[in-house]
Amino acid sequence: MAYVTIKVLGTPPQQAAVNLEVQVSKLLAGIQALGKETADQMKMIVDSSRKRPPKTHQSNHLNDFINAEQMGDGVGIGNIGILNSRVRYWSLLNYG
Repeated sequence: MAYVTIKVLGTPPQQAAVNLEVQVSKLLAGIQALGKETADQMKMIVDSSRKRPPKTHQSNHLNDFINAEQMGDGVGIGNIGILNSRVRYWSLLNYG
């Protein structure tokens, strides 16, 4: 009769699952940070290309509605429904 010795190499499955959860958590945090940075960059571009000075009273300025919103595991920049109802010209700026 032959005897076989089994030697476990690498990371045990339980530890691999924990490591994966940590990596996914870091990835999601990075996606959130990237979304916020993208929204901030978009606001800066809109401000720098503005042709008229901003008004002092409350109005429907595009920059007021450019925000990073969590959508499941990702990020959305600007809520399309709100943009369509409050800042209708956003699609002209976005798509040309």
